[in-house]
Amino acid sequence: MLKNLILIGWTCLCLISCTLTPSKTINTTQQQQLNQLHIAKISTIKQFDLKGRIAVNTEGKGYSGGLTWAHTPTTDQIAMFTPLGSKVSDITKSESKVKLTTPDGKEFSAVDAETLTENTLGWRLPLSRLTQWVTGLATNSSNSKITLDELGRISSLQEDGWNIEYSQYNNIKDFDLPKKIYLRSEKVNLKLIVEEWTLLNAL
Repeated sequence: MLKNLILIGWTCLCLISCTLTPSKTINTTQQQQLNQLHIAKISTIKQFDLKGRIAVNTEGKGYSGGLTWAHTPTTDQIAMFTPLGSKVSDITKSESKVKLTTPDGKEFSAVDAETLTENTLGWRLPLSRLTQWVTGLATNSSNSKITLDELGRISSLQEDGWNIEYSQYNNIKDFDLPKKIYLRSEKVNLKLIVEEWTLLNAL
């Protein structure tokens, strides 16, 4: 079973021990103006590669390890690794389906990443929204609760049943992109640390 493979190969790190503390910062007019400029710039990023680490805690079970992610407007390719570097799974998303492949060649598919990862990994990866969240953007700002930092970037976000906190940004080729992201839903705590960004076709 893939779940057993992950339980054996992944160890729970202290990465996920941090809890999300809602910010009480009031968004000023200046922050909102800076945010609009920030959104306009980040929205030009259509394709990226990233490398980092992920830690997940769900229903008392913990998983952690490495992650690589290649994103284009129509596809996503995510590889997950154990802390020692052994590959745990490949997740490939196309316009029609999402597929997960194990190291021994077994394949699982579903119509969306949330269903696929819940059935195979034991936790839901919100891939459709994570594509924007990972770059520091909300997916539906009209129904989101957003707190901004002094530079107009999102410091905390409540959206679609998820609480998200951005604790650190890095400047990559004049783009402010998240380095540390904490995500929490009713059942899942997830921490993503981006160690390397590659922007392939920012306009």
